[in-house]
Amino acid sequence: MIEPICVEHEHANFNKAFLTGISSENNELDIICEFHHFSRIRHGNLKRRKNPFYKKLSNNRGLKVIQELLLTIYAFFWGNFKYDQVIFLSCSKINFLVYGLLSFITTRAKTYFVAHSILSTIESDKKAISLQKVVNLYLRHGNKMIVLGEPIKNNLKGVIWKLQNVISIPHLYEMGSIRKKQSSARLIFAFLGVMSKAKANLEFLSNNCKVLTNENFRIIGYSTQACNRIRFNIPTSPIPADDYERLIVESDYVVSCLDQSRYKYTASGTFFDSLKYSKPGIYLKNDFISYYFNEFGSLGYLCDTMDDIAQIIERIEEDGPDIKFYELCVSNINKARLFFEPRNNNQLLLELVS
Repeated sequence: MIEPICVEHEHANFNKAFLTGISSENNELDIICEFHHFSRIRHGNLKRRKNPFYKKLSNNRGLKVIQELLLTIYAFFWGNFKYDQVIFLSCSKINFLVYGLLSFITTRAKTYFVAHSILSTIESDKKAISLQKVVNLYLRHGNKMIVLGEPIKNNLKGVIWKLQNVISIPHLYEMGSIRKKQSSARLIFAFLGVMSKAKANLEFLSNNCKVLTNENFRIIGYSTQACNRIRFNIPTSPIPADDYERLIVESDYVVSCLDQSRYKYTASGTFFDSLKYSKPGIYLKNDFISYYFNEFGSLGYLCDTMDDIAQIIERIEEDGPDIKFYELCVSNINKARLFFEPRNNNQLLLELVS
């Protein structure tokens, strides 16, 4: 197992869930990853292997590229010598390119790359060495790519040549127990995570929904972008995990206006946090979320435009929530939670690495 990108808490929930799912008495799991990340994903017979190329670096992009390059080369030769499977828990363009080129050499180990947000640019990357080209190079030699959801694999038709080498698994997520909100007369709407152009939440707050105030709205996240046109105070760095959880528990609805083209090929962290805390969402329609509405029923509101999102918020704020519909959404969310739990996908994951 190799985690070439994420440090500390990044992707920790998924990585721990994935490792839990593939663990058995019959396999030995070794991992190369950043030390603090390992402390968050440690599980069972998982052992951390020290690696001379893996250091927690500064934000210097050049140094990170060199690290990814050296780590990929090291993993290729070391992994093929010692292991039956090599699994990259995340991947970059460099990983795809280098491993694809090295795969012209005969390989012994089965290799899997777990693709997260990297695929979001697979259509828009028009460079000479584009992401589409390096992914196809990597898959050409029988290497496998794991995508986190059937809607993502469906959208890769026509983009990836060897779709048979793309494996779809649920985006595993350890949901835990549900914490109930204390009774309150005030309805709370919330945005979760990083506020960014790709998520379109800054645009929404600038142009829509004047009914939102500091009393009925929470930004449970942060932004590194200037937000002069927005009347809400937005943190400029991540908030502590305990505060993040407390604020979501106190909320009633999660609001999400994710860019539709970007989320053709990547899962939504906001969506999974809304499931974890059993909160109905008010979502801008995209392929990923629409797929799970079709699978489990209404998980909240599915909207065609940001104006629709604003109108639903205003209607709920003025008339109060539709209690029966809210309870139906919570019931559907609880079914969806079970689908993504690692313990319910154990057989699928063990077959993957058998």
